[in-house]
Amino acid sequence: QAPQLPENYIQALEKLLSSEKEKLQLQAKIEQDKPKIETYNQIMTSNTALDFSAVAKMFNTGRNRLFKLCREKGYLRANNEPYQEYIDSGLFETIIVNKRTASDFNQNFIKPLITPKGIEKITELLSKV
Repeated sequence: QAPQLPENYIQALEKLLSSEKEKLQLQAKIEQDKPKIETYNQIMTSNTALDFSAVAKMFNTGRNRLFKLCREKGYLRANNEPYQEYIDSGLFETIIVNKRTASDFNQNFIKPLITPKGIEKITELLSKV
């Protein structure tokens, strides 16, 4: 469909005014989103994996909801440990964390971490929810 040309000078000015208002709104939105974009770029270009709590905060959701989503999509086992294929593909990493239990015993736990590549995957998953 061909663009509709203005029939007179007033319509041309109105179209220009509308276009300029839209442009100003978009520029304001860009300025508003600039800190978020810079933070996202810093995270995505780093080699640092983040824990589920930090990633959940990035998406304004809870850690447990994020765990549940990843379990439902088949990335995590019931104990929230990533399947090996997703570790191998670079979506997740794991570390061993030593914690003192209520009965004063030290116990090792596997803590899952999300890589920048995994954050991209979660962004994609959350956009479909």
